[in-house]
Amino acid sequence: MSAALLNYLGFQAGWLANVMGAGREAFLLGPAVSLLLLGAHAAGAADRRKEAARLLAVAAFGLALELAFASLGRYEYAGSGRLPLPLWVVSLWLLFAATLDSSLRWLSDRPVLACVLGAFAGPLSFQAGVGLGAGRYLASAPEASVLLSVLWALALPGAFAVSRRFS
Repeated sequence: MSAALLNYLGFQAGWLANVMGAGREAFLLGPAVSLLLLGAHAAGAADRRKEAARLLAVAAFGLALELAFASLGRYEYAGSGRLPLPLWVVSLWLLFAATLDSSLRWLSDRPVLACVLGAFAGPLSFQAGVGLGAGRYLASAPEASVLLSVLWALALPGAFAVSRRFS
């Protein structure tokens, strides 16, 4: 099995653990699974410090966008409580960052395609999370989805740009 396919499958497993854990109020399940997956990812890195810096930079970028858009009050994540974003969302951004140089590498030099795919995939992913109880719309689903489309149209090509800077 190729490294890119393992990376893709690992991300999907991590996404499910985080989202299903949040939907069942098992908020530490996803971050625990994510730590294992990120440990496996780091074990395969040629330069672990450089890879850690790249993952943290991409996650920081994504979380900053996430905070800005979530503050508009059109959607929310399960388990936020007093935190602006729950830990499981942080772990998802770290897992996502690990895909950029592996299973999503084919998209790295295609910013327009990344923008379009982000605009479609982001709201679909959030909708799946809503169905699993990990989030909810605070506005109409179409209104929140437009906002999520804009978020992910910026996030995906932006994450590649940040990733390149640290690669």
